[in-house]
Amino acid sequence: MPRKVKYPLLVGVLLVGSAAASAALAGTDKTKPSVRIEASETSVTVKGKGFKARERIKLVLYAQGGPFTKKLTAGSRGGFSSHFAGACGPLAATATGASGNRASAKRIGIPAPCGIPIQP
Repeated sequence: MPRKVKYPLLVGVLLVGSAAASAALAGTDKTKPSVRIEASETSVTVKGKGFKARERIKLVLYAQGGPFTKKLTAGSRGGFSSHFAGACGPLAATATGASGNRASAKRIGIPAPCGIPIQP
């Protein structure tokens, strides 16, 4: 006589197992912090993402006449944006979160003219 398989129990076990696996994977899906430098002739904006929500961040911009340091708080999605007026030249930025997360970016090349514009 064939043995009856209890499908509802098997389906329940599979659902619980897949839910546990999804929860475990969701905990390991972390976005690595990153920063981006946007420069114009008169100012620099540094944007970051991937930090923890509401994390305290120390941002250092290395530029001609610097380094310039700011203390920031990431938003609810872990991002920030900071504006530096008058910074120019080759640029580098480092953002360090309170939890130890760190991201850096460089913008090296021919810089826009710095300081007083030269006119004929």
